[in-house]
This record gives sequence, structure tokens and C-alpha cells, in this order.
Amino acid sequence: MYLLAQIRSSKQQISLLKDSYHGLSLFLDGALQFAESHEHRYHECLSIIPMLYCHAKRIFIGGGGDGLAATRLLKYPEVNEIVVCDYDQAVTELAKNQPDLRSLNLGSLLDPRVRIIHQDAYEYMENSSEYFDLIILDTPDPCTSSLARFHSDTFYRLVRDRLCSGGVFSQQAPSYPESAALVQSTVKQIFPNSEYLRACYSGSSNGFVVAANGALKRFRSLPSWTKYLNEPVLNALSAIPNDELIECDQVNSLSNNKLLKAYIVEACLNRASEPYKFNPNYQLITVNRDNVCPCEQSYILFDIAAKYTHLLYILSLQCWQILVKLCQK
Repeated sequence: MYLLAQIRSSKQQISLLKDSYHGLSLFLDGALQFAESHEHRYHECLSIIPMLYCHAKRIFIGGGGDGLAATRLLKYPEVNEIVVCDYDQAVTELAKNQPDLRSLNLGSLLDPRVRIIHQDAYEYMENSSEYFDLIILDTPDPCTSSLARFHSDTFYRLVRDRLCSGGVFSQQAPSYPESAALVQSTVKQIFPNSEYLRACYSGSSNGFVVAANGALKRFRSLPSWTKYLNEPVLNALSAIPNDELIECDQVNSLSNNKLLKAYIVEACLNRASEPYKFNPNYQLITVNRDNVCPCEQSYILFDIAAKYTHLLYILSLQCWQILVKLCQK
């Protein structure tokens, strides 16, 4: 594995690595953002699927500073402008100038149709008066208060009001059952039409939400250049197993933070790494933070205790076996 770039920006730690198995991998504060071996699956779902439902000339991407979502969208001849709104200039500069990453994203951020804004995407939506045919949110899972607000009813209203007639919204969403159900329920409160999809790959998965003020009616076929998507795969993305279907009519808001709390519990129970880290820039939730309710702390602490109890049991058993062998001698 080779370290191609490591940058400590004012926002975060940025690491770009390369190895023979995954190819390029981008990490932000130690959290994987993409791996070249399967990034096409994620970015095709995020950007190509919503293009099936709209004729997008103006597109907004919140996040997406690596340029990989823009790469797919620029292949459509009708696209006149893409606004990439990433809050860290160091990420977009890396995507424009680092040779390996620029080769992977096909120089998308250097395309004259791409306009880059370095601002928090939530604040941009809050203050903008621009309208878009397609709005894409390319942000990580809601493991922090800052990230969870992108799945709130308040934010979805901001997106709804910035969509042109016939416009479509696409967003990466949690794949854990309870968190996914809460996001779907919140989206349905704001948008009359929406669908939830889930793509699985490399031992992981990503959820995706596609929503619109009008009908979600397909008017084009999948392009011929996709590496992952085809019609059978596209149809399979909406199939969720019965034991993961959860009925939910609740709404995630900025005041109740329901999604953040649900995600923390599910991520910890699934051994995800994010909730165990502490990032002062994002105010990442840990078992010691006051804004995790006591019930959730109990679940998390019990899970951690169970792991260490099992480890102690294995060690004690090994010690006992050694002791028996010594006595036999």
C-alpha cells in the first residue's frame, strides 16, 4: 500500500492511498470515502438512477469533492452546469491536481461546465435562490449531528423548494433497517413520490433515496457505459428482505435527532467503526457523549462488555489448558 497524499486541512485529515487490490482509496479523518475497486457501484446508483427520471440541465451536488459523481453526470449531453458544493477546498484541489485521482475522475472538476463552491451544502440550500433539475447529496452516513441534519424534514423542505418542475432528488442513505425506515418515513412526509434502494458490495452496503415533487416516471434507458447497473440489477435494488422491513411513521427533525440516535445503536451493534471514533470537527457521538440517551448507552456498553467478556473467557480457558499441561508434566 502506498500513501500518495496526506493533507491536514482546516476541516479534516485527508489521506489518499493506493494498493494492488482496491486501487485508489480516499479517507477523510480515517473514514473510507471510496475505494476504486467498487466506487462505480456507489456513484452509478447515486447519479445515474435519478437521471432515468429527469432531463437535467442544471445539477447540484452537495459534497462530491472527489469529482466521481460529476464524472458520470458529465457524460449526458444535455447537462449544461454542475454545481459541486464541497465544504473542504483541500479535497477538490486534490481531485483536480493529484494525477491518479484526476485520472480516475476523468478530470471532471476541470470541466468548464462544473462550478465549484466551498461551502456547507446545508447552508447553501438554506440561502440559495437557485433552482436545479437534479439535486444530489453525496454525504456520509448520519453518524454525527452535522451529517444527520441532511436527513431532517427541514433539509428536505429546502431541497424540495430548490427543485425545478419535474426535478429529482437523490441521496445516499443509511442501509441499517431502523435508520433506513426513519429516513424513508421522513422523505415521504415532504415528497409525494419517493423510492428506497440498496446496493450491496464488498461486504458492505449503501442505501439510496430518490424523490420528486412530481411522478417518478422513467423516460430513458440505462446508458450502455455502466459497469455495475443493468436492468436486472436495477430491479433488484428495491428488493429488501422481509426480516429487514420496518414500519415507521416517525419523522427525523433537527430537534428530536431520532436518526442520529438510531444510527449510533445500529452501527455499534454491526461493529461499524465510525461511532467509536471521536472527531472534534464533526462532534462525533461516542458512548461518553451526553447526547446519547441512557438506554442507548446501555446497549452500546453491553455490546462492548460482551466482547471483552468473551475475550477474557478465551484467555482464561487457554491459561487453564496451559496449567493442566504443566501439572501433567
